[in-house]
Amino acid sequence: MLADTDPRFRPEHYSDDLWGCSINFRFPMVKLIDWDTPEAWPALEASNNPFALVVMAQIRCRRRRPAVPGAPTGRGCGTSVGATSVALSLLRLGFRATEVAPMGD
Repeated sequence: MLADTDPRFRPEHYSDDLWGCSINFRFPMVKLIDWDTPEAWPALEASNNPFALVVMAQIRCRRRRPAVPGAPTGRGCGTSVGATSVALSLLRLGFRATEVAPMGD
């Protein structure tokens, strides 16, 4: 899962050689920006996979970040309505309140 914002950067393998040894690793690649679309959002909301909630939280947090590093945002990622929505979704998936409560800390 890549969180960068460059739509052209899409690595699908890693390879290296050193002293006669080599490695070639191929892997599936997913980017958060691929899920940050009006068409993809309903699938995330309907998913029973808790990781879909992590993706939604990350996308919502990124939307609130300033375009210029170091510029003030006015609020933190963990204190927004988005975090509340994710917490409620976790409760609907069957997580206990004691497991969800630390998200706001």
